[in-house]
Amino acid sequence: MGVLLCHPSHGAVAEISKQATSCTHCICANHCLNLSLSKTSDIQAVRNAMGTIKQVASFFRASAKRRFLQRQLFKADNESSRNTVMPLCETRWVERNDSVISFRQSLGNIVAALENVAKWHERDSASKAKNLATALLESEFIIALYCISDILVLTQPLSKTLQAENFDLLQAAEHSKRIVEILKFKRKNADSEFHALFAKATEAAMKLEVEFKISRQASRQINRVNIDTFPVEEYYRIAIYISMLENMISDLLSRFDKQQVSAMCLSRLIPEVLIKTDVSETLFSFINDSVKRYFGLIPELKSHDHEAATELVHAEIKISKQYGVISSRMIPKTRIEALNSCNRHLYPCVYNFLLIFSTLPVSVATEERSFSTLRRLKTWMRSRMTGDRLTGLALKHTHRDIDIDIDSIITFFGNKKFRKRTFVL
Repeated sequence: MGVLLCHPSHGAVAEISKQATSCTHCICANHCLNLSLSKTSDIQAVRNAMGTIKQVASFFRASAKRRFLQRQLFKADNESSRNTVMPLCETRWVERNDSVISFRQSLGNIVAALENVAKWHERDSASKAKNLATALLESEFIIALYCISDILVLTQPLSKTLQAENFDLLQAAEHSKRIVEILKFKRKNADSEFHALFAKATEAAMKLEVEFKISRQASRQINRVNIDTFPVEEYYRIAIYISMLENMISDLLSRFDKQQVSAMCLSRLIPEVLIKTDVSETLFSFINDSVKRYFGLIPELKSHDHEAATELVHAEIKISKQYGVISSRMIPKTRIEALNSCNRHLYPCVYNFLLIFSTLPVSVATEERSFSTLRRLKTWMRSRMTGDRLTGLALKHTHRDIDIDIDSIITFFGNKKFRKRTFVL
């Protein structure tokens, strides 16, 4: 089960799949969504807009004087819910989505702050502020910003769900399908959908005293969009909006493939999900495919044919749902808890399916949280701490629900060796 950030049709994944036929290509589901969102950056207008947002955020964060001016202008605007420009985080895509949406909402205040800095006598700050303000007042930037936020509003709930500690994987996959259907609907009705979006962008442009214009046309152009059409709305609909939708739809369909979703269907065996699922629905949705796919990995099924093996698994699931979950005081919510609570002698097939499911690298959100914990712990002041102490601090930081007797810790370390100051009375 390799976590390889490449496409399953080529590269290392394709070579491994030739030898390991039962291996499932399961990269982080949240990373799949993030890669699909980054696919929109193939469009030059979107890529330039994201780069401009990043430069503006860095410009204000580089100087305390600029941040102070920015806060003053944001506080004067009662409609603004923030007082600073959120930076574009490279790893936390939920915050990246929030930063783009908040940037669109605070566009007027940001332009006003840049125009104010452009009047300073400080040459470096004034010239950069003037260039950034000019970039924000471009027709292409404003329309690209509204198109980006229109898609991020759809994907933001799914991105938050995929980074949660406990979530229904199949439900997340179904939600991604709904997003694709909505994007297809927007693509099919691009004229009406973009007309409403263009009206919002026009209203924002009027407040900034910006008139939408088409980029200069040329008979031969290879470095940017050069569509031969005159109406401004039609030009940007074809050049930016439709291109973004098509790239997003095709990439989502290729990344959230049926093979990965079928493997994620094993999450229905988690007791918390199983008690809410109809047995007949469970049978027809994934038992047949799971038995066919993992038939050779489960010893209890090798001596049966496909039909008998399916009936055996169905019977185990039915019995475990009726009696195994009810007899347990605490209903397992995660795959590891379900695996530890499952009796491998009474439900061998269910146990093996849970064992396979526990090996699937569904999301790296939990691991990334542990990396953030280590980064907060291993500072320059603690650069020489040993592995045992670092592990202990990390566990204490993560499991804050465990009560620790501080007096017993002081007594333990106080009695280890002679000290000039007595800690133990």
